[in-house]
Amino acid sequence: MITEDKIRKAQAAIDAKSARKSGTKDTAEALSERSTSKNSSRKKMTREYNTESAEIFYYQPEQFLLGALSKAYKHVRQKGQVAILTYLNGKRIVIDGVQHLVGTDMSDQQIRSLALVPISDDNTFTNHIEYLPPDKLYADVKIVGRLMSTEVFFWNLGLLTCRGRVKPETPLHDVVYLKRWPNLAKMCLPPNALRIVTHWQRKPESLLKIFEHLSVPLKDIFSVYSAAYEAGLISMVDPSNGTSNAAPERKNGQMGRLFSAIFGRLKRKNSAATTD
Repeated sequence: MITEDKIRKAQAAIDAKSARKSGTKDTAEALSERSTSKNSSRKKMTREYNTESAEIFYYQPEQFLLGALSKAYKHVRQKGQVAILTYLNGKRIVIDGVQHLVGTDMSDQQIRSLALVPISDDNTFTNHIEYLPPDKLYADVKIVGRLMSTEVFFWNLGLLTCRGRVKPETPLHDVVYLKRWPNLAKMCLPPNALRIVTHWQRKPESLLKIFEHLSVPLKDIFSVYSAAYEAGLISMVDPSNGTSNAAPERKNGQMGRLFSAIFGRLKRKNSAATTD
């Protein structure tokens, strides 16, 4: 027999069940929101973690051809000289510290082969390094090989050597400046290079901030930075507040005469050695 007491109990049970369903839904929604928020935070934390550790790789330029050539370039800049580096296969790299030029009769593949091999005690790259004052050289033959600015040469060599890495002392959290727009038309470029340089020129900031704002692979940012650093285009102070350290441009006639002299002198020395 259905009594009012049974109806009240049944209604109470229905209400309780409904309340449980509502509570479960609210709990599910709350958990979903928390999960979404947590996932978002996790992604951000993962990005920051990767930035701070897993995606940062360092390299030591002095362990490669880049380090040897950078050292030679620094020397000739300070002394106003020309460095002639002769390699095992007889090929040469000439670095002019006065006009800021590099001449070489090596192919890109030969430079790549040398650049990627770490230097060790039993692995000597050069037979001879000679430092000469430019005014001691006289031209009588045309230049052998290619001629380029030190900016282009060291950008390309830095990009090739770093492979998406930076030097250990690189200031990742500090604002860094590009002294000026690189001559990208003559340079090898990593992915996203134009985008990175454009952003960097418009808004100087730290490498990690560039990474945060552009959402491009960190290795691309590191590649651009390392190449620009080796090319002498990086500054820790705003270049608009001071003078640029960029190398002055020289006329093609001066460049050709100087390097004709260098390779002409080398050719005469080699001919004399062969005759003897």
